[in-house]
Amino acid sequence: MTHHLAKGGNCVLAAAGEPGFATAVGITWNDPAADLDVVALLCGPDKRVLSDAHFLFWNQPTCPQHQVFLRWVNRGEPAPNVDRAQVLFNLADLDPAIEHIYLALSTIAEDCVIASGGGFSVSVHNLTQGVEHAAYRSVTQYARETCAIFAEVYRYKGQWKLRIHDAGYSAGLAAFGQDYGVNID
Repeated sequence: MTHHLAKGGNCVLAAAGEPGFATAVGITWNDPAADLDVVALLCGPDKRVLSDAHFLFWNQPTCPQHQVFLRWVNRGEPAPNVDRAQVLFNLADLDPAIEHIYLALSTIAEDCVIASGGGFSVSVHNLTQGVEHAAYRSVTQYARETCAIFAEVYRYKGQWKLRIHDAGYSAGLAAFGQDYGVNID
């Protein structure tokens, strides 16, 4: 059963005592020509990035333990599935130090804004069972923002949960990183 979430909503991915599963948190946008990049921050219980090596982006698509991976479709190319970008991990195998995974989109080109992507959606797939676990369709009207945080996977009282953020940063990727303790120039 797919959980259809609203902005700010959350759902349980794996309850306490349940085995975790291979997971893909995907994001897509309407315009494949939009120059957007997926980024992920792997944070501890204090919601601060564990190290610079736990900031994942196009030039560093996996963490040091090779437990979390980014993958994406290159700009302008058609997506082979519904997601243009994904963060992949197995809930059962994550380093215990990782308690939050934040998924965001950012722009690189000086004249590009998040709004250039058109509409956005987030999906969570249980790859172990081959089912969609959760879905969200963005209702946020982006304007000048150059970075937006869309989702968070987090541990809470022994459970793994998903929360939808869908919030933009006018000051860009550097402001997003600063909120979670990473210096991005």
